Parts: sequence; structure tokens; C-alpha cells
Amino acid sequence: MPLFPRDHDTFLRLLLEHWRVALAVFVAEAIGAAVAVAFIRPYGVWFFDLWMGAAVAAFPGFLLGAAWHLADVGRRGRAHRPFLLFIGAITLALPLFGWSGIDDEMIRSFPF
Repeated sequence: MPLFPRDHDTFLRLLLEHWRVALAVFVAEAIGAAVAVAFIRPYGVWFFDLWMGAAVAAFPGFLLGAAWHLADVGRRGRAHRPFLLFIGAITLALPLFGWSGIDDEMIRSFPF
């Protein structure tokens, strides 16, 4: 198998094999977004607050999901580590995209 899947079917198969990681990231993002919008409000604009809450919570969700996935002894040998590293890199990069892309001008011009 190549380092990273190049076709849609292989990517979906790997995602379904690593469903624990995807579920943990999704739940962590939902909780992070809800907390950021309801309580923290770092930017004062609901969309940016939602984005940053989900983005910051994604990496801890990935760590929990990867630990959950790798703890299952039956799947330990079947973990596709490059795929896990790719998902981890994405979840680690999400807050960086938000922090580098959101500035005061963008917040003032946001219509909501």
C-alpha cells in the first residue's frame, strides 16, 4: 500500500478502519466549538469563535482517538500509521490556519 492513498475508495476504507479516531476528533471538535461559542468567545464573531473552538479541540481529540484505536489489540497490527500521522498533522495545523488567517480587518468586515 502506498504511503498515502491516492484514490477515493482507499481513503474511505482507511477512514472506516480508523473510525475511532474520526469519531473522537468529531466529538472533540463539537465540544470545543460549543464551549468557544457559548463561553470563551475569543473573537466576538460566532463563525470565528466556532472555527477556533473546533480547531483547537481537534488535536486533543485526535490523541484520544489514536490511543483508543491503538489500545484495541486486534487492530494494533492493522493501524496504517502514515494515515494516522496525516490526520494528526491536519488536526495540528487547523488552529495555525485560523490564527494566521483571522485578523481585525476580517472580523470587522464579517457580515454576521
